[in-house]
Amino acid sequence: MEIVITGIDELVQRLGRAQANDVLRRPMVASLALLHGQLAAYPAPPVGSSYRRTGTLGRSWTTTVTPSSDGITGEIGNNVRYAPYVQGGPQSDPDQAWMHQGRWQTDEQVMLANEARIRALFSDAVLQALNG
Repeated sequence: MEIVITGIDELVQRLGRAQANDVLRRPMVASLALLHGQLAAYPAPPVGSSYRRTGTLGRSWTTTVTPSSDGITGEIGNNVRYAPYVQGGPQSDPDQAWMHQGRWQTDEQVMLANEARIRALFSDAVLQALNG
């Protein structure tokens, strides 16, 4: 899933692509940190469960920010083999195993729940750069 930020044309026209990417880097990093924190958080274990969690899934979330001539891209991912079965989406074709549904948030659920906040972070950064 992706969130595409539109309406930054004026920022690019005024500052140029490289400087616009510098402005957009801060909200990108903040957005990824927001998602990372929520994806890495574990729900309470099921009542009566004797499974001992290792924390590997939570520690394995990664983020990258890549500027380019087309804009700036932020990615969050997890390379743990079983991650899609615990927190994978999309909802229309779920990867998440039945025993984790409703207990673990999927990556898509976390993104959708934070989309408005992420858009606001970018909007605030663009307005601040354009207005002073």
